[in-house]
Amino acid sequence: MGHLTGTPLEGDEALVEKALREVGKPADVLGVTYEAGEDADGEPSILIWLGTNPDVNPSPDLIKRLTDYSISIRDWLLDNGVKHWPYVRIHDFAGRK
Repeated sequence: MGHLTGTPLEGDEALVEKALREVGKPADVLGVTYEAGEDADGEPSILIWLGTNPDVNPSPDLIKRLTDYSISIRDWLLDNGVKHWPYVRIHDFAGRK
């Protein structure tokens, strides 16, 4: 799925893994990865990527499901003591390596 080992975020990896197991993933999310990153101020952060199929005209229901899932992951992590801010991003598999 991802890794934070060897980064300043290493202590948060178990929480990220647990969140991804416990928060119910909608069928629209085909894969989830995460990595160490930085926020706009250069502070360490967790980047969580939700992979979906490309859709140039997503339905309001799809947008709501993906948004609700991303908020649920972020909230679970914050409620359970993650030390670095989790940024959850949605991408299509065609647009990310």
